[in-house]
Amino acid sequence: MRLSLFAKNALTLVVLVSMSGCTQLVLGLGLDRPPPPAMRWIPAQERGTTWRNGSQFVAFDSLGLRVEAAFEEQRSDRLLVRVRLVNDSSPTFDVNPAKFLCISGIRDQAGVEEWTDTALDPAEELRKVREWEQRLRQSGAKTVEDQTDLEMSLSNAVVGNKFWIEEALRRNTLAHGQTAEGIVVFPLQRKARDIQLAIPVSGRVVGLRFEQVPVKTK
Repeated sequence: MRLSLFAKNALTLVVLVSMSGCTQLVLGLGLDRPPPPAMRWIPAQERGTTWRNGSQFVAFDSLGLRVEAAFEEQRSDRLLVRVRLVNDSSPTFDVNPAKFLCISGIRDQAGVEEWTDTALDPAEELRKVREWEQRLRQSGAKTVEDQTDLEMSLSNAVVGNKFWIEEALRRNTLAHGQTAEGIVVFPLQRKARDIQLAIPVSGRVVGLRFEQVPVKTK
């Protein structure tokens, strides 16, 4: 019996214990089913966009507050979005990423299907990673080879989330002239095509529109 670890997504590790015959069956099934294409967001229209650091941001100005957002990347079943807020007015603005929403949907012959997702809390996601790390360490690898697999899987899980957790947009208050920028993460709704990023700031809601499309492969 051998302990094998597979990353199901960026935040969850699945422990699979199997006999050699079962392992070969699982690998065979995996080869018959190609992975789904990666997804990305593009601006719903060119107007109101700006380029910065090689990324196309959808931008909106509202009463002295400028909000910009650009798709960063897909990591497993998570979508990373870079958000930038600039306060050019006298009042302060309260920024709380925990209230950011991603409203996504698809309209086809079957009708309209819609999803509303709240931005993931980086502190909560880090807690989940640490919890899985502890549970996996307690599972106990039986051989040196298994121990190596265990360490590598845990390392990949933590490192895979380290970037966006460290770069996450945090809750804060923007005074005049201040800027806040960071990563906001939403669950991937693979079937969705129309995206609206809803950003509540001090009693108002700024909506930024995108389209979700598959990443073209060569």
